[in-house]
Amino acid sequence: MLLTPEALYVANCHDPSARHPQARAVEGFVAAIEEDAPYFDLRHRLTEHAAVVASSGFAQPEGGGWQFMANNFVLVVDRATLAVEQVPLDVRLVGSPPTVAGPAPARPS
Repeated sequence: MLLTPEALYVANCHDPSARHPQARAVEGFVAAIEEDAPYFDLRHRLTEHAAVVASSGFAQPEGGGWQFMANNFVLVVDRATLAVEQVPLDVRLVGSPPTVAGPAPARPS
């Protein structure tokens, strides 16, 4: 994440085949909920006055306006207008399939 006076930039670039180690959370609560969640998935949502970006370890309830952020993209949030754009990266991690440039794919719920 990079915050400038004009924009918030959030890069999402990871090996999708990598899985998180078993999480060690207080009382095992988070570990139980997130056991099958991909560790690096990012989502974002907008409110009237803010943009929020969170990984899969942060609660993202259904119906809360969370939008999936595609891998190998940079999310750009204009701080004045809260306009959001996802810009594709030209990155290929060793062992990962090539990235297809184009609009950010939607993720099934």
